[in-house]
Amino acid sequence: TQGAATAALGGVNTTVAWDATPLDLAGLRAADTDLALTVGDLRFQKMQFTSTALRLGLVNGVMDANLSRVSMYAGTGTAHLVVDASGSAAKVKIDIDVAGVQACRRCRFSLPRSASTRSKGVAA
Repeated sequence: TQGAATAALGGVNTTVAWDATPLDLAGLRAADTDLALTVGDLRFQKMQFTSTALRLGLVNGVMDANLSRVSMYAGTGTAHLVVDASGSAAKVKIDIDVAGVQACRRCRFSLPRSASTRSKGVAA
């Protein structure tokens, strides 16, 4: 199948859901870093982003990723992701804010032209 072929090439298989096995994030405790990245065109799986600015900090097993600017599908957005792998069980917090996104024709959903969405979540 196409999904198996993609996985065999080292890509991400988007046709299969994630399993329930917990992610091992202990590697986040191996190094500390501070990274700033600006990308003109970024593609991930079937999504395309432009004009992206990301700041990534990693200290003592806590990753703090701040996507301060992203343009996508005629709209804009920001995101803030914190992954705390400093203890035995990882904790994840995410905050996403988008406005004016026009979903692609391939998507099974669409947002109105002036849509604005804010989403927050926490997982442990």
